[in-house]
Amino acid sequence: MSQANMGSVGQVKEFRPALIRFGQDISRAIGDADAGILRAIQKLDSDIPSHWKRELARRNEKLSQAKDQLRAKTMYKDSSGKSPPCVDEQAAVRKWTLAVEEAQHKIMHAKRWHQALVQQYEQFRGRVRPARDLTPMMTEQAVHDFDRAIAAIEAYLALEGPDAPSPSL
Repeated sequence: MSQANMGSVGQVKEFRPALIRFGQDISRAIGDADAGILRAIQKLDSDIPSHWKRELARRNEKLSQAKDQLRAKTMYKDSSGKSPPCVDEQAAVRKWTLAVEEAQHKIMHAKRWHQALVQQYEQFRGRVRPARDLTPMMTEQAVHDFDRAIAAIEAYLALEGPDAPSPSL
């Protein structure tokens, strides 16, 4: 059987603030994670789609201009009755068509990722709800139990042991 030297409880008492900070850190970490996910949801809900919608409008305008230039070039024939080469204009139409498709895909993917993140967020909230709800209560109970243990140790240390019998001569 081992024995503990209970001459001072000062070092043991230093654990109490660390226990309280631990409970606060858990609550803060859950809150920070929650806020971070909500920021990502907000970004996927409005910021990213609105950016790509503006970009889609800009790219559609460029595509329309490229098509107009291609049409204008193919409408006019030269003196021999041939249409001038339209390689650059056709390349521009292809380029802006791909750019429009990319913007459309970005909008579609932002919506999908938003839905997936909202679903994951609900699962996260369900999983951390017990920790979020119970952490303050459990921390308070742990501090209370710790205070009771310290009081018991101090009461024990305050006891005067029985006087040792005098050695008989």
